[in-house]
Amino acid sequence: MKKGISIISLFLFSFAFAQLSEIPKIDKEVNKRYDAIHKKYRKKQSEERLKEEAEVYAYKAAAYKNAIENIQKNEIKVDLNSISNDFTKEATFESEIFGFRKLFMENFDTSSIDGERGTLKSILIFLIDEKGEISNINAEGNDAVFNYQAILTLYKILDKGKFKPAEKDGIAVKSVFRMPLTMNFE
Repeated sequence: MKKGISIISLFLFSFAFAQLSEIPKIDKEVNKRYDAIHKKYRKKQSEERLKEEAEVYAYKAAAYKNAIENIQKNEIKVDLNSISNDFTKEATFESEIFGFRKLFMENFDTSSIDGERGTLKSILIFLIDEKGEISNINAEGNDAVFNYQAILTLYKILDKGKFKPAEKDGIAVKSVFRMPLTMNFE
């Protein structure tokens, strides 16, 4: 039984990795479109240019959303609000929370947020099951591409470390992990 679960987990991870390989293709197309806009308008700022740039940004958000949906389509959905936070020991990353944050930030592609200005905020939310496996990844915040990039970053680092599950009285239990993200772009 454990062998079967391991094979299924490996398959799902391989599928997710294959879907992640679509992201560079999306980014290449987006960069091509932005380059065309920059050539067309040179340094001239206009409503037309801003409209075209907004359309490219909307395309990027939709393409990222589609890639994430493809990664998650075989995942068993869990209502994260139904997961109790009644545990005696919180879930921890093998190199502690600072190690997890560092790993996350080293793999976050800020170039995907091209053209954005100001402060972007998001909360990355995911389930850590009794085995320390991560699923049901979502992000909530004020910018769709920033949220999607946070989700994609977590998928990228799934094989680079492991969580120890939360415990209730010494027994591993599911828990929901929330990680706030804030980045300033100037």
